[in-house]
Amino acid sequence: MKRILSPKIVAFCALIVVAAAGSLAAAQKQKPSTENEFPFNQVGTVTKHQVDTCMVGVNYELHSNVKAPLMKTTHWLAAESKSDKAILEKASKDGGLVRVNGTMMINTANCKWVKVSSVAPVKKSS
Repeated sequence: MKRILSPKIVAFCALIVVAAAGSLAAAQKQKPSTENEFPFNQVGTVTKHQVDTCMVGVNYELHSNVKAPLMKTTHWLAAESKSDKAILEKASKDGGLVRVNGTMMINTANCKWVKVSSVAPVKKSS
């Protein structure tokens, strides 16, 4: 009976499969791309975010004015910390100003939101 594949070809194919599996595992362990992440630091008023199809986890909206020319902007906020959520909740009820720091995230569906790292109330100057 004739052999269809030589042992060298089988060994070579096995080597290719092992190399491909190793490179796939290494690719999965890499950090996610940061090209769609930007630092965020703005002051504004807060409202509760209504349900939408773009982003689950967004719970508040920051309304602020950007300098030169003054243009109203709205940023979706995804706060995870209980203390940050409490400050945002209080500000949404009493209309107070807050400073939000975090990372502006943009996903493949071009949805933009801020992953909140800290929130602090801002005292209005008289």
